[in-house]
Amino acid sequence: MKFPCDRFGVELHLHLDGAFRAETIYKYAVAKGIKLPSTCPTAFKDYLVIRTPNSLLDFLGSFDFILPAVAGDPEALTELTVQCLEDCATKGGLCYVELRFSPHLLSGPTLSPEMVVKTIIAAVDCGSKKYNINVRLILCMMRHMPEHSAEVTRLAKCYQNHGVVAVDVAGDDKPCDGTNTAPEIKQAFKEAKNGGLHRCAHAGENGCAASVTEAVNDMFAERIGHGYHILDEDEVYDDMKQRNMHFELCPLSSKLTGSVVAEWEKHPIHRFIADNVNFSINTDDPTVTGQWKVDEEKMLKTFACLTSDQLEAANLRAASAAFLPEGEKEELMNHVRSQSLACRTDRH
Repeated sequence: MKFPCDRFGVELHLHLDGAFRAETIYKYAVAKGIKLPSTCPTAFKDYLVIRTPNSLLDFLGSFDFILPAVAGDPEALTELTVQCLEDCATKGGLCYVELRFSPHLLSGPTLSPEMVVKTIIAAVDCGSKKYNINVRLILCMMRHMPEHSAEVTRLAKCYQNHGVVAVDVAGDDKPCDGTNTAPEIKQAFKEAKNGGLHRCAHAGENGCAASVTEAVNDMFAERIGHGYHILDEDEVYDDMKQRNMHFELCPLSSKLTGSVVAEWEKHPIHRFIADNVNFSINTDDPTVTGQWKVDEEKMLKTFACLTSDQLEAANLRAASAAFLPEGEKEELMNHVRSQSLACRTDRH
């Protein structure tokens, strides 16, 4: 793996369709005659950004204006994916990113889920070389569309040699009680494990602590997206800490979705730091949150009073949790360590 000498950020939880440029979405929507809530690209970009904490469903409402403009359009998906990688590099300061997306949400009426995957793989191949960034892909099942889960795993296995490294399950996890994730999803995760794919799962974001236990025990999840509500159950919290489970925290998103209602000084990230819980810092959906990882870290310094050393440690944990072969992972970790040390030396 080759890494840029000026970038060492690592991000594990970034939704591709939540990182599309609003101006480009606007262009395609207008060309297709899709009605939008704003009459110029700048206003549309501003409209998509959630600023007042509400609920996960309210947060996801922005995608009602994103997906119709681009789903099923290979030209749009290609342009937006390449732009996303440029923004990962220039706005996020990333040298490595794992992008996740649902092939079925991006297929629309004219493009098959498999063609979506092939289109995005081709765009990533182009964009990663152009902007000198290492990229891996995660395919998402959706909790409200369990009937597509088997196909997601099939596609992930089919394109393992083309940068697809894992499957995920996304969507509102509030209905989860720790036992009731659809059997189709659980079976698809089992097939993913048997097929040598990595597994991560959105759990404990809007739902209960037990949903995290279910994801780990029944779905073989190696990383958990969000997971803030493990703090609601001491037994679950202690179990996950003992297992050294990795949590992909998305701090600003956690506030905007209403998943975390406490003030910044009481955010779960502080408990995780105090107890040496394994976590990384991610942005989730920059188009909707309004910021990339560089600004996410600045926000945490300003409002949550995290230190540079704490942010560097979280970034190194992200590298350690990356879905990479051991040799490539060690290369990534060495790059992060060396560049972090150079920055620390500059600060002093």
